[in-house]
Amino acid sequence: MLTPALIHALCRKGRLYPRFAPPEAVEWGERLIALYQDAQQQGMTAGELEELLKPVQEEMGDPRLFAALRKLLEERCHYALPTEADYPALRLPLLKTSAQWLAGDQPLPSLEEWGRCLQALHPQNPLAANGQLYGDLPENQILQSFEAPAPQALVDRYNTGVIQALLLGCRSLKITLRAQNAPQLRRLCQYLRFFRLLAEIHPGEGDPTRLSLSVDGPAAILEQGKRYGLQLALFFPALCTMPEWRISVRLPWRGQEALLELDQTSGLKCPYHHFAGCLPEEVRLFQDALRTQEGPWELREEYLPLQGEEARFLFPDFIFQRKGTPQLLFLELFHRWHCRELPQRLEWLSQHPESPLVLGVERTLLKRKEIAQALERFPLLPHRGFLYRDFPTVEKTLRTLEKRWEIRPQ
Repeated sequence: MLTPALIHALCRKGRLYPRFAPPEAVEWGERLIALYQDAQQQGMTAGELEELLKPVQEEMGDPRLFAALRKLLEERCHYALPTEADYPALRLPLLKTSAQWLAGDQPLPSLEEWGRCLQALHPQNPLAANGQLYGDLPENQILQSFEAPAPQALVDRYNTGVIQALLLGCRSLKITLRAQNAPQLRRLCQYLRFFRLLAEIHPGEGDPTRLSLSVDGPAAILEQGKRYGLQLALFFPALCTMPEWRISVRLPWRGQEALLELDQTSGLKCPYHHFAGCLPEEVRLFQDALRTQEGPWELREEYLPLQGEEARFLFPDFIFQRKGTPQLLFLELFHRWHCRELPQRLEWLSQHPESPLVLGVERTLLKRKEIAQALERFPLLPHRGFLYRDFPTVEKTLRTLEKRWEIRPQ
């Protein structure tokens, strides 16, 4: 991801105007990609690649753009040491030998003679070969693989990265959007879940395809502004998959607060092409275990919103269907990234016991006085929810679903 030091933006009268890559950036990107490909094919070191890139850097004339494009390309590289060896241990006897020469009265050998003498005195030491003594330094590592992007895709990634760099300092995000269909909306909710963000979602008046989102976090999380800002920045490209979207956010920029407003006319594109396979390991294992169990509940693949308090949409983490029936139960998990609304969710459930919502609460949240007190005032918890550590177990989840099923209206 890009950082604020690598991007251009102009602040005028309290509004922030990001500068995206110029049209000629595609040509520059093509040249840089070709150089990286040549370096990988020829087995160049990072230092040799550095020298290869200098002429392009001088021709570009924009050091920030060059550094940003290069950072995006470096993220697609894999470097490795010239040999698999314990460099510090192998280097020590060679340095001791060199120190003895320096301490002696004899004339110092030339660099070539020094290398030949070291090889003669330490024939089994692979670092005695010329140029291998400090082969573990970053500039001496070899470019082993490079996943080359298309030049236009590189520039698109840069443009999206400009906004992400700005969002690193924000604590909340106001969004309005329009989804073409339910799968698009479910996909966006998957992004929210994946990046563990909390969002209040309201339907648009007179148009169910339009939504208004407020993405933020509880006070304890917002105190860690940089960390939550990173989650918001990572989530932002998901908005670019929507046919219509608009963000409004106030964020710090060079000692002042500035307003950033942006919409789909910016032409930004989402780079998360393979997001469906990017589930956290604990979520994947949980889903796999649910699919293989032979109990009365099965996991639903589609993602449906649930009507909540004050005409808000709730987007639970998992949806279960009772086998042989159309009955659904919705599971919402509360953890440190998603806990601010737990007290009001408990109060709402107390007033609407008919709701098919089931809650899972991470035990670490009990350390917060307001949450512990809210759970004490919720007598239905044994039949409507459970406590878990780190991530719920399948057994506890299914047991709670069965309890909720037993108290359903007949």
